[in-house]
Amino acid sequence: MAKTFVQKTCDASNETDFSDYINSIDCGKSAVKEKKANCKKFLKKAWKSMAICGLFAVVLVSFSIAVSAEQTEGSDAVSTWEQAAWETDYTAAVKKAKEEKKNLLIYFRAEENLPNLVNATEESFVPRGNGRDSGGDGTIRQVAYIAPSQQRPLPLARSCRQFEQSVLAQPDVLTKLEDSVLLCLPADAEMENESGESVRLLDQPMFREMERHPGLAVIDFEHEGKPYYEKLVGILPFLRAKTPTLNQTQAFLNLPPGTLSQRTLIYAVRIHPDRPQSTSGQISEAITKEATGHSQYQARTGQLGHQNFGSRSSRASAAVGGGGASEICAQGWANEGLYEAAIGCVRAWRNSSGHWASMKRSHRYYGYDMVRGRNNTWYATGLFVD
Repeated sequence: MAKTFVQKTCDASNETDFSDYINSIDCGKSAVKEKKANCKKFLKKAWKSMAICGLFAVVLVSFSIAVSAEQTEGSDAVSTWEQAAWETDYTAAVKKAKEEKKNLLIYFRAEENLPNLVNATEESFVPRGNGRDSGGDGTIRQVAYIAPSQQRPLPLARSCRQFEQSVLAQPDVLTKLEDSVLLCLPADAEMENESGESVRLLDQPMFREMERHPGLAVIDFEHEGKPYYEKLVGILPFLRAKTPTLNQTQAFLNLPPGTLSQRTLIYAVRIHPDRPQSTSGQISEAITKEATGHSQYQARTGQLGHQNFGSRSSRASAAVGGGGASEICAQGWANEGLYEAAIGCVRAWRNSSGHWASMKRSHRYYGYDMVRGRNNTWYATGLFVD
């Protein structure tokens, strides 16, 4: 368009001037010579002017094409994750997941910062001393509470945009997402309850462990007949506006079937930077059941330990045809959510040479689970058979 406009302007100007010149020619020889000389000068200037206009038009067109290409490229980078088949209606997505017998993966997306989600706590890691929450990196995790006067809304909208571009848009992730029915909802999405009242989805008991934060959640519609069917079985909340890395997201998308607490603890093991191998073997329902039972015992009594390990290990070994058994146990901090408690328990195991010896190596069979006690503390158990 720019080229056409500039060229037309040059052509019209040249045509008008030349016509006026022709009409003014007389029959005198001297006049003719003079006019011819002037005509040559005029034509030379005209051609020069047209060349400049043409070059300017080419530059404009090239610039326009470059800008257009840049805009298109940027648009593709931002929208790639949206090319997956994301549903936008909760009820319709649940129906589709049931019909297709697939898990429902929900992306709670912060389209803007949420005023009620603030930086109430600050996480830090200090050089290791005497503490049960030390990690293999030589540090201890500390969480400090921030005074209300200094609290600010978390930059959740920006975190979501970064997660979409750096993680969700990756080809391997997009391919894995095809295994699930996908649902994208605003973090403050509402739905009608049985009484016909509008309620915020993230405020519902099912999503308690998301802690009202944006992130990923998985509901099982694949394993009909299992105790976790139609229940929430996966969470990846963007706590403190921190989003998971590509490797962490891939670990989340490739977890084995199980309950929410089982899968969250296995996820915490698999994302530990020292790459423990205790979940590289085969998960066993029988061994997982024993791990669940012992976590329930610890939660009920409020006592961390390996009580009754002898009988438990015998049952676990017999269930898989024999083999030596080993066990690791840990507890989180009071009032922690499931997600951070699971990561904290794995850090505690990493700090114990005996527990780490079992967690770091591969086993034929394994089972993990954790249970919240009446003291609002999570108790975790890992049980292995070689």
